[in-house]
Amino acid sequence: MLKREHLTMEHEKSVSDFGERSKIVIDQITYAGSAFASTEIGEKVYVKASLVEDFDVFEGDICDATLILNFEDKRDRAQFRAIRLGN
Repeated sequence: MLKREHLTMEHEKSVSDFGERSKIVIDQITYAGSAFASTEIGEKVYVKASLVEDFDVFEGDICDATLILNFEDKRDRAQFRAIRLGN
């Protein structure tokens, strides 16, 4: 399980066995089909194309997501990445 001190999210969220749950807003869908989103406090989130397609999300949609830290070399663009989307 991820330890809270490893994440920078400071708002209240529930912790799953892997990752942390948070509401996100889809800000931009890329030409490649992936997306960038924001948490309620403005932290950036990367959403891979397969999740965008599987959950049929569009810009402006609000989703529940399970988030983990993004790859270290990608954190300057998006601190987190979504590994699950849900209701």
